[in-house]
Amino acid sequence: MLEWKRRFALAALVGLLALVGCGQGGGSAPIFSILGTIAGATSVTVSLTGTATASTTTDVRGGYWFSSLANGGYTVTPSKDGYAFGPASVYLTVNSGDVTHQDFAAGVLSGWHKQNLLPLGNGLFGVWGSGSSDVWAVGLGGTILHWNGSAWARLMSVTSSDLYGVWGSGTSDVWAVGGGGTILYWNGSAWTSVVSGTSSGLRGVWGSGSSDVWAVGDFGTPLHWDGSAWRGVSSGPSISLRGV
Repeated sequence: MLEWKRRFALAALVGLLALVGCGQGGGSAPIFSILGTIAGATSVTVSLTGTATASTTTDVRGGYWFSSLANGGYTVTPSKDGYAFGPASVYLTVNSGDVTHQDFAAGVLSGWHKQNLLPLGNGLFGVWGSGSSDVWAVGLGGTILHWNGSAWARLMSVTSSDLYGVWGSGTSDVWAVGGGGTILYWNGSAWTSVVSGTSSGLRGVWGSGSSDVWAVGDFGTPLHWDGSAWRGVSSGPSISLRGV
């Protein structure tokens, strides 16, 4: 009888150890964090979307932190009434590790103020808008920025050439011109490259409507858009033209 009890106790102990081992061996999905700081404003709401969604508010030092995140793609967006943020949002990927230094800068929207677009940093040469919530800015390296009434955002460009001028007749009819005869067109949803017929740098663009647009530039280069194509126009002296 004693031997039987010993064997039963041993079997029970082995079963318990096996059960505990299975529970520990199963493990859980790895979890990581996204964190950063926001300068220039306090108590900023920070939203997280993507593989998971969450919202938090910056602490007294401007820091924010999202934890317990699985691998995947996420977008971080700060917001606060009366402020614009640069960048407007950040898309990132969590891949088996924490993602740190996702930082933003805030600017007050009352009166004149600097919009800090870090980490962009490219020089800007031209600006035009159809209204308070539709403003375009262009610059070095094909930089194209858009203001939607609350924040500046960088849009995908189809050129690496410097852009010097931008003008439009409306929200879905915008032209940008630049180095090497570059001409870009915005149709309301995307920028595309348009044949200019010149390799001279273009410095300015302006029009009276969608079928009457002029572009000017180096070596006295004037071009005219008649609604279907850009065509060169004789200008006389080959001096650089900076505006029209």
